[in-house]
Parts: sequence; C-alpha cells; structure tokens
Amino acid sequence: METYRHSGRTPLGAAAISLLTGLFIALIGAFAYAWSVQWIPLIYINFLATLAFGALVGGAVGVVARVGRIRSDAVVGLIALFCMAVGVWLYWGASFWAMFGPEAGLRPWGPTLLSAYVQHLFENGSWGLKDGDPIKGWFLTAVWVVEIGLLFVVAWATALACVNQPFCESCGEWTETESAVARFDAKGDEAVWQRVITDDLPALGEVPLLSEDKPNYVRLDFAKCPKCEHSNFMTLQAVEITTDSKGNTKTKERKLLVHGILTAEQSQIIRHLATMTEEEPVVDAPAHNQAALSENDTGSSEATS
Repeated sequence: METYRHSGRTPLGAAAISLLTGLFIALIGAFAYAWSVQWIPLIYINFLATLAFGALVGGAVGVVARVGRIRSDAVVGLIALFCMAVGVWLYWGASFWAMFGPEAGLRPWGPTLLSAYVQHLFENGSWGLKDGDPIKGWFLTAVWVVEIGLLFVVAWATALACVNQPFCESCGEWTETESAVARFDAKGDEAVWQRVITDDLPALGEVPLLSEDKPNYVRLDFAKCPKCEHSNFMTLQAVEITTDSKGNTKTKERKLLVHGILTAEQSQIIRHLATMTEEEPVVDAPAHNQAALSENDTGSSEATS
C-alpha cells in the first residue's frame, strides 16, 4: 500500500518566520535555562529544564511551520537544529552572567571570554552530585555532550511532531485525525496484517472487533481532509497495555502502517467494516465493495510511497 509523504513545498515567508520565532524563543529560553541551572542545582530539575528548553525551541519552530504550511521535514528539522545551536551558544553566555553577573557585557558570547569560561568550568566545575565535590574534567565534558545532544534531539523531534500529519494539496489544508475508528481483537503479529499492508484491504473484514477491554489490540486511525473527500489516510497501530506491581499502567504502541493512502470509497467501506458487529459476516461483503477496497487510486493525492 502506498503511504503518504510530504510534497516538500516550503513557502519562503513561512520558513523565515519560523526561523525568527525559533531564534526569539531560543534567546528567552537560554537565559531562563541558565538561571534555573545556576540557582536550582538539583539534577532532576536540571534534566526537566533541559527537556523544556529543547521542546520550547522545537515547538516554536514546528507550530509556525504548521501554520505556514511548510511540507518538508528536512526544512523544519534543519530550522529547529539551527535555532537550537544558537540557543546553546546563547546559553553559555547567559550562564556566565548567571554565575558572575552581567558586568562583562556581551563579552561572554565572544570566543576569548567564552573559551576561558569553559576552561574554568573544566578545571573547577560548577556543580556536583554532593556538596564539596563538583563535577569537572572529562566527566563534566561528557555531561555537556549528553546535555547538548539531548537538546538537539528534543528540539528536532518536537518540531517534526508538529508537522507529522498528511496535507491535502488540493485544498491547502492539514488533515484532521480521527483516532480509534476501530479496535481489533488482535496483537498485530498475525499474518492478516501483512496482507492488509500489501493492499489486501478486504482482509480487514476477517479480523474481529474488540468486544471488551483487553491489554492487546490493533487500533485503526483515520486522517481526512476537512474540506474534501479526496485525501484519506489510514494508520494501524498494535497497542499493548501493561500494569506493574504498583498498579501503574503503561501503554506501548507499535506502528504497523502509517498514513496508508485510501480513496474516498475505500475509506467509507472500511468505516462500515469497522462498525459491523460480530454477528454480521464481513468476509462475504458484496463484490463491488470488495473490488473498491482492492483499488488504491491515489491520483487525487500528490503523496507517494
């Protein structure tokens, strides 16, 4: 089955605004992050602050990219990474201010004072896991590498999450997701799912619907253009719910198919199959419905696999 892929179209104005917004948030976030690390020297708080800084920068880029209809993961990801790189540089200068005060002006962002500051932290450290024993040297360097890597990964992932949705090129609109259109009584490793993924859509009628809550099932989600009938996409995910000894539940999702392209008629028939009760046989569906499900006319969509 063919699956959706962004067209790559990037309005230049939207890209510029996304970049400027990301840089503005990086500036504000860098100072907030520097002061939180300096004045709240708790490793768990610092870890959450790192996640928040990366998510704010990536989220700002992604939200503007979505509003501006940027349909290129590469462009959105690169803008997020660039803004995060600037944010890291801004953070180091802000960190100097947080530790020694703003009397040095803008010099902490210059190469001379910045390198001296890094050398000072390398030799003396700035915080530690216990009082009187600051982390320094190569161990501190390793912490920096992990911290910066985490910032980049979170910013990149958050930005792409904002545009991880099919786009209807005909209407110029993002599709809307309808979650859990159906839940199938299956684990996701049955042979029938490989048939569905390889375009045997009528095979969906062979899988019983979930009649009661179970820890394992396959969920069917739809994405559809809000303005037309031409952009329809199906996602299948195997869901596993586990409970630990303390009673805490954890949901694990494994994607079987992401945004498979459907025609309008295929979408309607699958919705019908998904709502049929166990008493209604679906394997003997009318021949014209079977034929419609077997077709995968994607001429109305610019997406390709």
